[in-house]
Amino acid sequence: MLITVALVNNALLNPHGFANRLRYLSGRPVPGVAARFAPLEFGFFKGLPKEWQYVCQLTDALESGFGLPLLLLAAAGGLYIVVRGRRAAAYLLIPAAVQYYLSLRTLDLITLRYTLPFLVMGGLCAGALGVAVGRSWRVGAVAVAIVCALGLARAVELDLLLQHDSRYQAERWLVSHAVAASSIETYQKAAYLPRLSGFDHREVPLEQRTLDGIEQRRPDFIIISSAAKKGITHSWNPDWRQGHTLLIPGPGAPACLGALEREQLPYRRVARFEQRPMLLRLRITSLCPEISIFQRVAP
Repeated sequence: MLITVALVNNALLNPHGFANRLRYLSGRPVPGVAARFAPLEFGFFKGLPKEWQYVCQLTDALESGFGLPLLLLAAAGGLYIVVRGRRAAAYLLIPAAVQYYLSLRTLDLITLRYTLPFLVMGGLCAGALGVAVGRSWRVGAVAVAIVCALGLARAVELDLLLQHDSRYQAERWLVSHAVAASSIETYQKAAYLPRLSGFDHREVPLEQRTLDGIEQRRPDFIIISSAAKKGITHSWNPDWRQGHTLLIPGPGAPACLGALEREQLPYRRVARFEQRPMLLRLRITSLCPEISIFQRVAP
């Protein structure tokens, strides 16, 4: 197993990077790197409330990736492998436990992308149980086929959501309703917003997202995305251990956003674009966010 860990972490070709990864996970500074890392805090036991928080975060991410039926099948498959094949359990479940204990729960926030290795392992567990059930129980084979079809349907729905993304709808609305000289303000990353080429677009920094700032600039349109919306009013805490909070509010930004959404400013919501999936729960931040367009009106 140690050889496998060394290989998958590229320890042979990049030993310096592997050593820095270990420094990072252990909470030690990485020499020569000034970039902000995700907050972490390793400990063998952090108390029941914190440990329960990690379990809930992991379960939430896995349910979002698998879907509840496949997640239950994967969990049952893990138990099946432990009972029927201990060698297979060692190959699949021990690496998963090590990944969770030494890496995932070290982070203060378990996000979806960090759980991708568990999706592969869980898929193998679900497949093992599905094959066993399908061979011995005809009704079980039908149930497994339904779970597989549901997984395929989720993938198809994801493709459709990407094809008809709400940002494309917002782009078409702007082309038909806003003149090229219109000034547009945004407060989020471009990935979360419609493309604004051809317009007088400005991404306003946090310290200028205030009531007075909007009144001075007087943009024609303000566009808000539901993706990473907290970033409109907050910034990353440089040292998350100070108060144990990941985000700190900007001066004036929360009040500014609240007034805008309550239409207490000389702006009205003139368009909203969103999609409501039937099978998926939108956990990918940049997938099909709700786009709101506010237009300045005469006082």
